[in-house]
Amino acid sequence: MPKWSDIPWAAIVTGLVAVYGAALSTYNLRIQRKKDKRSLRLEFAFAPITKQGKKISQGLLFHISNDGHRTVFVDQVDVLVGRKYRFDSFEVDPPLPCELKEGQALVAWGAHMNSQMSCKTRDSLASYN
Repeated sequence: MPKWSDIPWAAIVTGLVAVYGAALSTYNLRIQRKKDKRSLRLEFAFAPITKQGKKISQGLLFHISNDGHRTVFVDQVDVLVGRKYRFDSFEVDPPLPCELKEGQALVAWGAHMNSQMSCKTRDSLASYN
C-alpha cells in the first residue's frame, strides 16, 4: 500500500475541480439554450360553433401561447390531416400576421371538417414541393 505522502494530491484535486467545472458549464449551457429557444404551447378543444344562439356545427378552438423568452412571429394557422388535406379557414384574434411576445397568446377558431372550412390538397399548395 502506498504512503499517503506519495499520492499526487495536487493532480487529483486539480482533476476534480476540472470535472466539476466542466459539468457546471455544460449544465449552464443547456439551461441557456432552453431559455433562448422559441417555445409555443398549443391547446385545442372541440367546441360548438353557434350563430344567434343556435349550434350550427362542431368546431375547433386553438389557444396558442408563447412560453419562451423570445418573440415569435405567427403568420398562419393551419391544420394538416395526414399528408393529404390542409384546413386553413380559421378566424384568429389578434389578426394575423402578429408577434407574440413572452407570455402573450392568440386564439383561433373555425368549423371542423365540413363545408364551412376550406380544404386544399397538399398537391395544390405551392409551399409544399
